[in-house]
Amino acid sequence: MSERHSCTCHDITVDEFRSACAGGAHNVKTCFKTLGCLPQCNKCIPLIRSVLNEFSGQAPQNTVVDTPPHTA
Repeated sequence: MSERHSCTCHDITVDEFRSACAGGAHNVKTCFKTLGCLPQCNKCIPLIRSVLNEFSGQAPQNTVVDTPPHTA
């Protein structure tokens, strides 16, 4: 799967997923709904979650985030 076409089943680019997120899509289902389709093979789901995380300001799942030590 290339960066250019992140969903080969529907020929959707990563920029189209980003536009869906910018337009208010907040999860994988609403991302696809905004683009007028449903996921098929699910190979693009991790990439879509990564794009969603870009817009939510969260670290991607399964990523360790360094946090400062808690001081009392």
